[in-house]
Amino acid sequence: MNNKKTNRVFLSIILIILIASAIIFLLTSPIFLVKTIDVEGNTKFTKEEIINLSYLKTEKNIFIQRYLKSIYNIKKNPRILNVYIKFGLPNHLTIKIEEREEHYQLSTEKGYYIIDDQGYILKRTDEKQKLVMLKGLTTKELEKKERLDLKDLYALEKMNKVYNTIKSLKILDILSEIELTNKNYILKIGRA
Repeated sequence: MNNKKTNRVFLSIILIILIASAIIFLLTSPIFLVKTIDVEGNTKFTKEEIINLSYLKTEKNIFIQRYLKSIYNIKKNPRILNVYIKFGLPNHLTIKIEEREEHYQLSTEKGYYIIDDQGYILKRTDEKQKLVMLKGLTTKELEKKERLDLKDLYALEKMNKVYNTIKSLKILDILSEIELTNKNYILKIGRA
């Protein structure tokens, strides 16, 4: 009985030593230094911009990179919807991103603001875009915001239903404006 107990302790010690050795090897071996970082899904960002946002580094061990922080940093950009990091062992990383789609534009004195269907403000431009114009929303100081105000998000949800219905009828290319007036929606047909 005592012999079995000694064998278990001995095997446990050997197992712990093997696991510790494997961990040390994985964290110190030059085989696991990141050599390449690729970016997929980017159309509005360069590869370098995404890598800079991520703070992922080449020549750093693949197991000690800060992946959750990288995903968080990239997703702070309002133009990014989702981020995934894929490992290609032993030394390759791929950052896959999904960008938010431009759906609407809002006109202000400071220019046009492009937003997605969730109310995120994607960019400001001086020129009118070929997107549906939204009118009647009350969010002010768009340059300081990341997203529309809550009241406008509720209205946007209904505007999205109108937009998607028009899209399903395959006549979206003639819709130029959706205006909210006292809980009614006025559609303007014809592109300028």
